[in-house]
Formats: sequence, C-alpha cells, structure tokens
Amino acid sequence: MLFMTDIIFESNKGIVFERMTYKNSRCKLSVRKKETNQSLMFYRYKNVPSYQSTYLNWENLNCCGGWTYDETYLYTAVQEEKKLYSNIVFTIVNEDYAKQYKQCDFHTEKTVSSILSKLKSELPDDCVMGFEGEDKKGYERIFRSLFICKKGTLNDFYNIDDILRSYKQFGVIIDDAEKHRIRELSDMPLEYFGRDDFVYKYHQPELGSQLIITGLLLGYPIESTVGLIERHHDFEVKK
Repeated sequence: MLFMTDIIFESNKGIVFERMTYKNSRCKLSVRKKETNQSLMFYRYKNVPSYQSTYLNWENLNCCGGWTYDETYLYTAVQEEKKLYSNIVFTIVNEDYAKQYKQCDFHTEKTVSSILSKLKSELPDDCVMGFEGEDKKGYERIFRSLFICKKGTLNDFYNIDDILRSYKQFGVIIDDAEKHRIRELSDMPLEYFGRDDFVYKYHQPELGSQLIITGLLLGYPIESTVGLIERHHDFEVKK
C-alpha cells in the first residue's frame, strides 16, 4: 500500500524524479517527462538510510544519458563539488549542418574550441581535464569525449567501508572477492578512468562491483545503483 509520494528532483528540461514510499518498507523511484507523464525509468529499493555525500545526488543521475539533460551542468559540476568525474561528449558538425539542425545539441569546431579554452583557463588546481581516447567519426559528425575530474582517488572522497555497509543495509550481498575489487579500484587515481588502456571501462559495467564503482565515480545515489543491481546484476539482494 502506498504511504507517501514526493518529488525529489526536477530538471530544467522537464524531467521529474518522483519517489513513492510504501508501507512494506520499499520505495520506487520513477523518472518521467513532466509534460507527457511518459515513464522513462524506475528504481526499486529498500526504504533504509543511505550513505550521504555531496558527490552523490539525483542531479548527477539526471545526466546518466537515458533522457534529455542540460550538458552544461557537466562543465562545472566537478569544480563546484557536486561530483568527482564528468564525461562530456561533443557532437561536432560543420557550420552549415549546425545551422540546419539548430534544435539539436550540435557543436562546431569553433564552439568546442571556445568551450575548452574557457574550461581550461578556469580549471581549479584540484581538478584534471583531458580527453577520453581519440575522436570517433560518424555520419557527417565527429564525437569528442572530454573528462573533468578531481585529483585523487575514490578513497580520498568516500569512506568505502561505510559505503559497503550501506549496500548491506539495502540488502545487497557482496562477497569478499568483489569487496577486494571495489577497494582496488577505489585506490586508483580518478583520471585513470579516462584512459583507453585502463583495466576498467566505467561506462560499460558488467559486474555488480563495477556498477558500484561507476555510481561512485559519476555521483549517482546509492539507491539508484541498488535498483539496477536488484534488476540486472549478479549480486544477491535481500528484499
């Protein structure tokens, strides 16, 4: 039976995160378009306290790529202590193509150069900026992937033991081998995640432990990661 409904985040693009809390101590977080009420995604999890950090928030989850979001948020989120790692993909086209498709989030080489120059000149000393691999070419467009991250490791910004305890509260059972993998990746410099030759591709998590690392890196609330693990991944979850 439904107990309470509340809006926990609403984006400037009309995307609403609505949490429904039930009397059976479960929650459902629905992501929907405000204008059409179209459902885009949902997460189910236990109604228990979650690990709190300034780097874990629903605004970061809004940038997960499943719907329209304001990419300019990612230009400054790391610098403003909202997340540890931002990935920004520029879709670059020629000027005529950009003029023809003004409604799309296209850039020209000139606008990308201007954005990069501004970001570089304003980058704080505690941040790193670089490119994730080489440009990728598509039909009449180029995809260029930029990252901005904090200097340091996940372990410098989170208490990993407390995070593992939080997952346990949510009912996620993590064995010792997976805990070891999580701790190993948590000790890696954040800028390594942007390297082509790094052992772990954060944007392609295959195991529950990898999904946990991706969530911490990109600043997604633990509840959302629990919901994905419960639905798709290899860990046992006690409901």
